[in-house]
Amino acid sequence: MNMSKTAKSPNPFARLDAIIETVERCREEADEIIDSHVAFLRQMNPGVPVSTLRTREITARAGSTLDIAAALKIVRQSFGQ
Repeated sequence: MNMSKTAKSPNPFARLDAIIETVERCREEADEIIDSHVAFLRQMNPGVPVSTLRTREITARAGSTLDIAAALKIVRQSFGQ
């Protein structure tokens, strides 16, 4: 469903529900990617607790893991892309 900014949704609640569902699905996928990256970092730093790695490498640099786009950019940068 691609609507222009000027077009009005026939059912704004249905559209909102669809957006929420998409955001939740993307959030789950992003969390999985970030968790995998932190697990990789854990292998490279076996003495460092997972929570410390996640804070140091993701949360502190992205501002918050709620900012999934920023967190995923950090992960992408670590792979040199």
